[in-house]
Amino acid sequence: MGIVMDLRTPAEPKPDADKNLAIQLLKFFTTPEVALHYENRLRAGGLGYGDLKKARFENYWNYFATARARRAELAATLDHVEAVLRSGPAPWPIK
Repeated sequence: MGIVMDLRTPAEPKPDADKNLAIQLLKFFTTPEVALHYENRLRAGGLGYGDLKKARFENYWNYFATARARRAELAATLDHVEAVLRSGPAPWPIK
């Protein structure tokens, strides 16, 4: 799976950087300032799409770091998770 970009070289300015799909996705996982930083770098030229995709993935990875750690904790204590599920009201039957 990949994000299809255009054929412009990294050195070429991209005046339509605000419409770039990788920039739009980056905005979900980072602050507006960081997204604007990458948008401006893309618009000015000198930032390759590969670098932009790496930055998007890094921000995505960092954004969900806490959730990944919590999931690992829960996976390590399945007995506790099942006890909690059994103790509270659940909209489905737990066997």
